[in-house]
Parts: sequence; C-alpha cells; structure tokens
Amino acid sequence: MPIKGLMDRPRLPRLGKIHLGEKVEPAGGKPSYPRATPWFVCPPAVQAVFGPQPTVLRIAFATEEPDQWASVFYRAYGGRGLVCRGDGEKASRLVDMEKAVDPQTGALPQELHPRLWPTASRESANTAYQEIECPPDTCPEYLQKRCRPVMNLQFLLPEVEGLGIWQIDTSSWNSMRNVLSGIEMIRTLVGRVSLIPLTLSLIPQEVQPEGVPKHTVHVLQLTAPYKLAELF
Repeated sequence: MPIKGLMDRPRLPRLGKIHLGEKVEPAGGKPSYPRATPWFVCPPAVQAVFGPQPTVLRIAFATEEPDQWASVFYRAYGGRGLVCRGDGEKASRLVDMEKAVDPQTGALPQELHPRLWPTASRESANTAYQEIECPPDTCPEYLQKRCRPVMNLQFLLPEVEGLGIWQIDTSSWNSMRNVLSGIEMIRTLVGRVSLIPLTLSLIPQEVQPEGVPKHTVHVLQLTAPYKLAELF
C-alpha cells in the first residue's frame, strides 16, 4: 500500500501551457513585454487541431474538484518562483529566516509583523513558510503590483495527442468570474462537471476600470455546447 495520503490527489502530467498573449521584443535593446492577443497562443500540438490562432478550445475537466484545476489565489513571485500565496484573508509567505532573525539575540522580531520579514530570494539558504494576514488593500506587495490574483486553469484537450493536462494562467477578474460561473451553471444543470465536453472561448468584452477609459479586452468564457433540452 502507498504512504497514507500520497494518492489522495493524483496528478496528471502537464503537457504544456497555452497563453493569452505573446512576448514583444522591441527594437533598440529595450526590455521585452507581454501583449495580449485576441486568440489563444498555443503550442504546435494544439495548433495542429485548432489552427494557428484559435479563439475556441474544446476541453474537459479531469475531476470533480475545482480547487485542483481552477485554483485561484493571490500570488507573488520572486527569484525562487512562488514566494507568497493567499486567499485575501490568510497567506503563506516564504521568508529568509537568516535575515529575519536578530543577529544579537537569535530570535525572530516579535515586534515586527511576519508580513514585513524579508522574502526569500534565490540566494537564501535558510527559508521557511510563515502564515501572515492577506488584506490586499493594505499589502505592500499587492499595492506595488508584485502580487496579483491568478487562476491556474487546467484541463484536458481530448482531441490533442497525449494523455495529460494543459494550463492557462489568467489574472483577469472577468475571466475568473466567467469560468467559475460557468462551472457552477454546468454543475447545477448536469449534476457534475468532470469529463463533459465543454467549450473554452476567448471573447471580446467592454470594460471600464476605475480611472481608465472604456475599452475592449478579451476574456475567457466557459460554456456547454448543448441545447438545454439535451440535458434532460
């Protein structure tokens, strides 16, 4: 028998990532930057099925647990990758313990909130996760845009070669709401969401964030390609 709990959350291999934009390399040695596209930026295996610039993917989810394949957290990244992950109330932050410890007493600075302890870097030799509060409105990492909400959406592409999952990452509130709302609607109507052929689309949507003129962005939408009568 395996170690208890080892196979409670079995993992399918990740075959690749699908992006919602592309990297732009400006002239003159300027740093590259990401630019959103109105289509999915796909690896060759996916393009072979859906074309070079698809706006619709035919997908399915592997299990009934959305937290396994539609994980939504505030995430901050650094030299060691993911260094902080929170849900808006509590977060787990990777701290450089050597820098946090008082060199004279050898104790952690109890008068300083763990949220202000130094984050682990690539060079940190002694690190540990510390539970901290996670209020986005007052978190310096979030306010300085070093942290943002991210959904890791993982799904099967039944028509694409290979047995495993594909992943799309998005920090769009509209995309996250659309996907989670689609999941709930499908589960309500069908009673389950796993291994049902679904449609993931990239659609235009007009938005007007505070302080920004109204403009059109492209967001994710999850739908079931059926007539309502076919579900009963």
